[in-house]
Amino acid sequence: MEGRYLLDQQTRVCLRKNYEIQIEYSDGAEVENRILNDLKKCKDVSVLSEEIESYITDWPSMCFFSKKRANLLRPFADLFKGKTILEIGCGAGSITRFLGECGATVYAIEPSYRRATIAAERCRDLLNVTVFCDDVAHFESDVIFDGIIQVGVLEYATKYSQESDATLKFLLHLKKYLADDGFLITAIENQLGLKYFSGFLEDHKGVMMHSINNNYKPGEATTLGRKKLLEVFDSAGFGKNDVFLPFPDYKMPSLVFYPGFNEKNTTCKVSIESILSNISYQDQQQYMPLFSLDKALPLIAQNDLLYDLSNSFCILSQNKPVHKVEEDVLFAFYRTDLKKEYCKQTLFKQDGDAVKVVRSFLADIPERKGDAILFDEEEIAYSGILHHYSLVDIINRDNWSIEQVGEWLLTWFNYLKKELSKKHGYTDADFLRSDLEIKNRYADALPINLIIQENGYQFIDLEINLHKGVELGYVIFRAVYVSLSRLSSVALPRDSKYIETENILYALFSHLGFTLNPEQLERYYEWEANLVNNVTPMQLATMKGAVSRLRVRPVITEIGESHNRIQSLQLKLQSLEGQLQSMENQLESLSGELQFKTADITEKQNHIANLYHEIHSLSTSRKRMLKQFIKRTLPFLNHSV
Repeated sequence: MEGRYLLDQQTRVCLRKNYEIQIEYSDGAEVENRILNDLKKCKDVSVLSEEIESYITDWPSMCFFSKKRANLLRPFADLFKGKTILEIGCGAGSITRFLGECGATVYAIEPSYRRATIAAERCRDLLNVTVFCDDVAHFESDVIFDGIIQVGVLEYATKYSQESDATLKFLLHLKKYLADDGFLITAIENQLGLKYFSGFLEDHKGVMMHSINNNYKPGEATTLGRKKLLEVFDSAGFGKNDVFLPFPDYKMPSLVFYPGFNEKNTTCKVSIESILSNISYQDQQQYMPLFSLDKALPLIAQNDLLYDLSNSFCILSQNKPVHKVEEDVLFAFYRTDLKKEYCKQTLFKQDGDAVKVVRSFLADIPERKGDAILFDEEEIAYSGILHHYSLVDIINRDNWSIEQVGEWLLTWFNYLKKELSKKHGYTDADFLRSDLEIKNRYADALPINLIIQENGYQFIDLEINLHKGVELGYVIFRAVYVSLSRLSSVALPRDSKYIETENILYALFSHLGFTLNPEQLERYYEWEANLVNNVTPMQLATMKGAVSRLRVRPVITEIGESHNRIQSLQLKLQSLEGQLQSMENQLESLSGELQFKTADITEKQNHIANLYHEIHSLSTSRKRMLKQFIKRTLPFLNHSV
């Protein structure tokens, strides 16, 4: 490529000679300059950098800096090692960095010079990464690539081309750079994603129901549903296309379903409710969904529609079926919201008719400093449904009551007491005290970690290590608080005061036979903050206010009634506007008449004034003549006398 591109020594970006920026995709100069300056302040710019995440303040910085970004491609980490990879539209380099850390030789293209500069800064210590400021339509290379990565790029093929088959032609263009036995990985939103049905704004246009109504126009970014998308890949000559499903979507996933999950799970029968109960939409949930995503997703999966209504796709495409990922994996969970040393992955693997759980830390740290999180590296998965999902079911029904939630919590509490009595000898009398100290591992014995089975129960994932005993009341607090924080939305309760988290806490403690006072609650908030501080990069004094109230959905019938009222008011407004216009016309007419009459009156007043002046003038003249007459006749009169 020598002679075609010039290396800017200051920014470490290779710029094509005479390059004119034809595609400028930007969050704005102010935002992106801030991002660049923040990166320059960081000593650690790695994928799992806590330092970088400390600069997250808004949506753009979250997209650029979140450790979750790389989770999308973690299933392919082994595939990248030693490969020569071309990344299209690398943006700020979060994916580029991951590819480089996996041991790939990376050529990253970005048409925006400012963004290319950010990407180069993110990869400043990786000699195996080169960033080019160019667009893929004009990119020149003598290298034949083992793999091509395009994350959030394919949908823009229709934005910069008016041709009807722009998406197909874009894929065919990419194949020119790809080896015959190479692979293409594509991440793209699903036109028919469930989040769009629930009322989320379309990611590119920012308009509700834009993709569902198929309102795309020429010159806009365009997404496709699964069937149509795979047809385009097939037409481009990719004979094998494996579909991975990242949740909540490809931008910041925490869960990835592997290809063939439905078929594999008919044998293994992992509870889909339990899997999908662990998805959080908080990073992207700007508006209230029209229905419960927590309940709808399992229903969709049970009807084999998960691959059609997934929010986005990650597709591994090949000309020939050469490259494979672990075929026994059903799905993977990633926890990257933790401290770097505790970030982990959990793979659920098919093991005959059973499922094996395989856990590992993501960071390769020879000697870990802390042991705040401990886990078994491998075990058989338990069958059953997470008790948390029962809360999801209760609290998403209109007019739910706090008593129903209380019974749900009581079920969990009884299992916890049974577990503690069986394994540690506690008696019923012990559980009458909320200040009872229990073993520290039970800080994680929450409804989200309780599996209800046909003939029993099982607590799982008891990973938190506090190094000291934990108060029973605090575990009850966590059971409620953590479960409420997992809910994407809820229905309207019978008593509206239970929208407030603290009112729920007070009521549920009472339901279990305990009294919760404000000082005690403040202490629990502080303890929860300390726990969070131990295992995540966050540094908090209290968790008070973090989950202050539930996200209550609007009632659909009320939305319809409100819409009808709005339409009625709009008609009234139009009628009043018509009346106002008529009155304004009358006023204008009367104003004209008034001006005419005013002018007439003014004219007559002037005439009267002139007459008065003439009369006054005549009167003065007569007086003067009379005086002169008297003056002349007076001597004559005197003489006569």
